[in-house]
Amino acid sequence: MRVAFYEPSEAAVAPSPFGGRDPADLVVSALTACGHDLARVAVPSLDERAPPPGPADVAALIDRLRSPQNPPPELWITSLRAHDAVDPVGAAASAALGIPYVLMPSIPAAGRELGQDSAGHLRRTLAAADATILFASAQAELFSQLLPDHGDRLVLLPPFIDFGRVAGVVSRRATLRTALSLQHRLSPDVPWLIAAGPTSTDTHLEVWQLVARAAVQASTLDWQLIVAGNGPRRAHAEDLFRGSPRRLDRHVALAGPEDLTALLATGDIFLWPFDDSEGSSTVLEAQAAGLPVIGPRNSSMLDVVANGQTGMLAKPDNIASFANAITFMLRHPDFRRGFAQKAPQWVGANFDINVVAQRLSDALRRVSDAFRPGGQQTLA
Repeated sequence: MRVAFYEPSEAAVAPSPFGGRDPADLVVSALTACGHDLARVAVPSLDERAPPPGPADVAALIDRLRSPQNPPPELWITSLRAHDAVDPVGAAASAALGIPYVLMPSIPAAGRELGQDSAGHLRRTLAAADATILFASAQAELFSQLLPDHGDRLVLLPPFIDFGRVAGVVSRRATLRTALSLQHRLSPDVPWLIAAGPTSTDTHLEVWQLVARAAVQASTLDWQLIVAGNGPRRAHAEDLFRGSPRRLDRHVALAGPEDLTALLATGDIFLWPFDDSEGSSTVLEAQAAGLPVIGPRNSSMLDVVANGQTGMLAKPDNIASFANAITFMLRHPDFRRGFAQKAPQWVGANFDINVVAQRLSDALRRVSDAFRPGGQQTLA
């Protein structure tokens, strides 16, 4: 199937190590692997300093897509990287071409309430689509509330990563661990706990405070904590750990997703205390690298962690519960090894690009088969 793939420049967000590989690139790779002919759509007049495309720009784009030299697309996908981003092209171009219009929107950040204007904008954006592809149950719940009569147009799939890429990095675990041990004076003979996440907002710092206090409660045991924060308030996050009676922590800078994957490959347990679906790929990569996960018991984590099998999910925002999970993992190495063995199997079977790609492809074919120009569809 010929697919037009569009990502408005307004939809772009600042790169982060915790988003994994670019989601749009992953989707393009997945569909290309399934035999679809994907073409990224470029609107010539659109750049960061120019106004959004107007009717003339859209008309020129449609003429280009209809040119005899290039068969027109059979389906349109717009990937929105922010929940309040605008798609100035997709709906109009799809209607003019008589093809299905599919959205892949981002979910609002955890803890961020949608204002009336934002909710109205998101509702109108979703209502224009023939289908909306979602990768988190929290998305499905929120969007179902916004458009309760359009739930049949929501397609929920598992988030996915490139398992093979992570496995390739894990194959260098011994070398990476030795290098990190020498660089940061880490003891190679005790478990390494990796705590990674953003350090940009007050909410992020509150979460890091929980990790720091939980670390104090488990400080009588032998382990090392590697803190990998990324964001403008990283120094503030590091300060939260200075009151520990035993300085078990080391702080590592991350430049991008590759650095995070390499760090995960060295660890023994992964701590992810954030309530954020955007971190799903990070949690999946940790499990793919063989790290049991300790995190909050919420929908985002339940989407990607097999609680009691590949990780332990604690009460949200509860220092004692988080610390108890850490202590249990450290005191029961047999359980930890069992979790570490199951975690890559869990990810490989359910969240690898090679597994989810076919489901995504099948979903788009159902959208195409159900489409009738001039009206939204009900998916079987």
